[in-house]
Amino acid sequence: MAVIGYIRRHSAIAVILVGISLVAFLVGPNLIDWAKNVLGYSSGPGSKREVGIINGQSISLIEFENSTLRNVELTKLNQQKPDLTAEEIFNIKDQTWTQRLTEIIMQEEYDKLGLTISPDEMIDLLRGNNPHRLIRQYFVNENGLYDPNLVVQYMQNIDRLAPGERAQWESFKEFIYNDRLNSKYRTLISKGFYFPKAFAEIEYKNNSDIIGFRYVGLKYADITDSLVAESTDDQYREFYEEIKHQANEVKSRDIEFVIFNILPSEEDLLSIKEEATEIFDEWITTSNPTEYVNNIPGNYYDSSWYARGELSVYIDSLMFTEEIGTYTDGPYKDGPAWYMAMLVDRQVRPDSASAEHVLIAYEGAFRVDPNNTRTKENATLLADSIYRVLRRDVSKLPEIATAMSDDASVVNNNGNIGWFKDGEMVYAFNKAAINGKKGDVVMVETPFGYHIIHITGLTEAVERVRVAQIEVPIEYSSETFDRYYAMASRFAGENNTLEKFNQAVIDEGLEKRESKYIQEMQMGLPSLENTRQVIRWVFWDDKEVGDVSPLFDIGGKFIVVAYTGSRETGTIPYETMKDRLEVNMVNDRKAEYLTEKISELGTDDISVIAQTFNTKVDTINSISFSSRNIPGYGTEHDVLGKLFACNEGENSGVIEGNGALFIAQLDKIYIAPELDNYTSYINQKSVNFESFLNNNLHYKALEHNAEVEDFRRYFY
Repeated sequence: MAVIGYIRRHSAIAVILVGISLVAFLVGPNLIDWAKNVLGYSSGPGSKREVGIINGQSISLIEFENSTLRNVELTKLNQQKPDLTAEEIFNIKDQTWTQRLTEIIMQEEYDKLGLTISPDEMIDLLRGNNPHRLIRQYFVNENGLYDPNLVVQYMQNIDRLAPGERAQWESFKEFIYNDRLNSKYRTLISKGFYFPKAFAEIEYKNNSDIIGFRYVGLKYADITDSLVAESTDDQYREFYEEIKHQANEVKSRDIEFVIFNILPSEEDLLSIKEEATEIFDEWITTSNPTEYVNNIPGNYYDSSWYARGELSVYIDSLMFTEEIGTYTDGPYKDGPAWYMAMLVDRQVRPDSASAEHVLIAYEGAFRVDPNNTRTKENATLLADSIYRVLRRDVSKLPEIATAMSDDASVVNNNGNIGWFKDGEMVYAFNKAAINGKKGDVVMVETPFGYHIIHITGLTEAVERVRVAQIEVPIEYSSETFDRYYAMASRFAGENNTLEKFNQAVIDEGLEKRESKYIQEMQMGLPSLENTRQVIRWVFWDDKEVGDVSPLFDIGGKFIVVAYTGSRETGTIPYETMKDRLEVNMVNDRKAEYLTEKISELGTDDISVIAQTFNTKVDTINSISFSSRNIPGYGTEHDVLGKLFACNEGENSGVIEGNGALFIAQLDKIYIAPELDNYTSYINQKSVNFESFLNNNLHYKALEHNAEVEDFRRYFY
């Protein structure tokens, strides 16, 4: 009865899921359009079924989704994962967009220049005398050296690989193809680079000509703000016009929001505790405790073996000291759930094993190659024959595996699968390896076929236990959910303007949070899950600053959002920029104030000026034009540039710097002799340019000038 009660308590979720499934079935391929119409999102570029337009080339939704699906499957294959998280899939969609953007922009460049890769060149990149660097990296023999025979062998076995692995190889070839094209493009650019000798001479003199000087630096920070006049709007605007070419920003939004966390009520907590107790009482009387675990929703019996310290501190000691069959003293609370446990078995066994094997598959086996028509009877005879051969001479296993194994990974490992944890392999394989001895050759059958296994290593055996565990999450009830939903809905409905929103936060004593500079294709809000819907809402076409969102359900929480600020891609407007210029403008007024005070002294003698302003005269004995900093003052390009324009023995007069006002006395100038040859400077510039190309700065320039319309927010 406890199990039935547990299922009944979650029946509301089941009904919702069934309902969604029915809607998806009925609506079919028009689900997106249906959802957009229902939600009021039927307008905008998204209705054209385009995710974007790049330099006039449209990317359809179908094309983009197919590319994304391909990348998802390749990622799962590369990472050996059955599934990916929502965040991982979102990131893959973002990578797919970047990939398509790069392809279109660069292909236009390749077409203009007539750059291609011929079939013969591609073959040479894969298996020629000078193959691509990745081919050299992956196809190596047991000595770690590149072996072209391994490439040929792999390519001859392509048809025997599983479809996913063949797709992996095609993606690998595609990367090599594009990388080679990009390499040709970079080479063309690099060969067009020329650094004249005259420029090399300037570079040399900038690094080698030296001056020495004494100076006084009067820092703006030491002047009280109240001593200077406020800057006028005309002065602000004049300064803005000087620097606005550097004042660029990207499209972003600011929001404020309130979160309603759904917490279990006291009634919920009591009900869940009673339910956990009922499950425990029923469990300890059942005849099959491990099977009972599988009947509790959200639980399954995990037959893994645990060493000391790997279990919860609540049960670790108990499981290693009591008799097999011992249960915990009822349910125990640990964080967000109630738990109960039973000791199933205890053994002394290794933690890991290493092995090499030959797999003989047959028609109908799990994940068998579709072209494999071998019968199970023939597979049995062949596997038994190989087993007998390897029992006599196990050194032949790599050779036999390479020639006969149906494990697709054999092309990379010659049958050697290396080390694996206890429980990582399919059951029969794992049992044979862990329970055997180093050097044993055994044959077992699994859903994949027959494995002839050579155990090559075992870790030291330690005491380990198997434990059956049941978790009963501490969750809120549907009644509690409804209560919070009503409360949050009321807040969203009654406070649909920014003014009302802010006042309600104060009146109701709620905590208001904020998030600034949100990007359009950001996955979600920091530290919050399932908030992509919030990002989409604030970037929707009809949203204006001051709008308040409807209620968002983000899984265990409700959130109501107020749209408080926006920025568009391009030059930052003067009104936005003005506040950021305040420090610069105050410093300008302080420079004017200090200049006037020095003028009143009637002298440019740095000793007198230092004494008047209660500071000291500093000395720099040697500094080059290419230097950027004045010690203690930071970056001062203009100051150093003006000092290099002075004559030896000359007083610089007042020079306005970034962080201080300077007056200097130039004591010496050292002019470096001309060189007979400036090749080293020319070569260094070529090396620097190559580095820029290798960091894809050429592509960044092309992307900056590309015409890109991004409609992805309409779809995800």
